[in-house]
Amino acid sequence: MQLMIAAQFQGTLPEIQQKMAKVAEIFYPKDIYYQLEAIPKMMRFKVLVYSDDLTKAKDALFGIFPNEPRKLQVQVDSQVPLKLSKNVIKPGQTALFGRLPFALKIPGSEAFQLDGDNTIALNEFAVEWDGFGTLRIRDLGEGIGVVVGEVMAPANEWLQIETGAKVRIGRQAVLRFVEI
Repeated sequence: MQLMIAAQFQGTLPEIQQKMAKVAEIFYPKDIYYQLEAIPKMMRFKVLVYSDDLTKAKDALFGIFPNEPRKLQVQVDSQVPLKLSKNVIKPGQTALFGRLPFALKIPGSEAFQLDGDNTIALNEFAVEWDGFGTLRIRDLGEGIGVVVGEVMAPANEWLQIETGAKVRIGRQAVLRFVEI
């Protein structure tokens, strides 16, 4: 079983302490095993649960975390002069990335064209963003691979990743996905 993000929260220390106590109060009687991950520098914490409990955990947390979905900004973080056709992923959107992405490859997706690196495949990878902290990536298997941090993403399988993680595509292009 894999640990997955059920919720994230950013705020003042008293707000975070209050939310953390509320998570324990909600999860304990429901037998949901969880892990809290604090990021003190950013005044943020994450609630991680096992994949089998993800739906139950998100339902239990509904109402105590912000219900306003956030957008995701795509940032180029490499020496390669890479141009994006657009740079914001909306909540609930699936974005398809490549030199000439064909959005119909994944029904309902939106194409994000990457210009400037010929080693990037026509349809390189897809990203799903729920607007509440869950970000998944899928290598579409047409290029030389997608590397998240130091891990090669499996071809044609969805992989949950952290926002802000470095995603390397082609030979040198690096992107980051940051909540806005």
